[in-house]
Amino acid sequence: MRTHNPDWDIIGTKPRAKQVPLDSLDLFNPVEAAVAATPTHTLRGMVRGDDSVESQYAAVRQLPTRAQVSARLLAILDSEGPQTARELETRGEFAGFAPSSIRKRVSELYHAGELVKAGRRDGMAIWAVAP
Repeated sequence: MRTHNPDWDIIGTKPRAKQVPLDSLDLFNPVEAAVAATPTHTLRGMVRGDDSVESQYAAVRQLPTRAQVSARLLAILDSEGPQTARELETRGEFAGFAPSSIRKRVSELYHAGELVKAGRRDGMAIWAVAP
């Protein structure tokens, strides 16, 4: 018979990643202070809890860009109508971003209820702004 171990995510799976304890951070160090000041949920999907402070800081530095890309995606879909992720990621204004970056923002907007699936084209979902 299996018993539940609180150090394991689900019965029989690998142990949970441990968060960097706040009391182990040097809050006079600007990198560590920025990580400590950022709510964990805002970094979800960008880093793991056991990633180094430097990796977490890199994610913190990307938050403004991430918000700008999401806002721009909503503006494009609102003004130009429904499009696939491929159509969005091949736009010139997103040339400096990896395709996965744009697709992740689309996915986040969908899960936040900001976008809806409006059909399919070329085997991909067509995204539209939620009513």
